[in-house]
Amino acid sequence: DRVEIVNTTSSFEFVGRLELSARDREILLSAGLLNYTCKKANE
Repeated sequence: DRVEIVNTTSSFEFVGRLELSARDREILLSAGLLNYTCKKANE
């Protein structure tokens, strides 16, 4: 997947490629492993 990385303090931007497993994607979208784990425990 293509992702755009932005440094808001210096206005520097670049495009990169990020390869994640489905689980890693969920962890990233949950803002970290701890949040992901808590979310899964409450399901």
